[in-house]
Amino acid sequence: MILRGQYGPTEVPGALAEHPNSCVQVDLQYSHNLCANSSIADTNRVKAATTELRKTYYPHPQSLLWLLHILTSHDVPELRQQAAVEAQRLIPKHWPALPADQKPAIREKLLESTLSEEKPLVRHSAARVIAAIAGN
Repeated sequence: MILRGQYGPTEVPGALAEHPNSCVQVDLQYSHNLCANSSIADTNRVKAATTELRKTYYPHPQSLLWLLHILTSHDVPELRQQAAVEAQRLIPKHWPALPADQKPAIREKLLESTLSEEKPLVRHSAARVIAAIAGN
């Protein structure tokens, strides 16, 4: 799937990229920056970044795929952790809207990345995402 945004197209590999609305206008670089800003010590920047993410990205079902993609593939553990926390909140709202034929591949990728996760906090948060999906 190629997500198109302000900075040009961004390739999203794997099962998480098979969503039918693949040309959703999402700026991954900008959203990654927002995630990064929401995990720093400056309270005002955290509030601004969190507000922007919740207002601009999280109302859309594709945001769950985006967060799961970050959780399963990003290099920075803190961003994977944050993506897990935010994804868990969105699962009740957006998981039912995802195509049923794609859910097994998403579950498989999520389980695989969780089992291979080296950071205990990220692994625990990813396990909670798996539990939230199992409950839906």
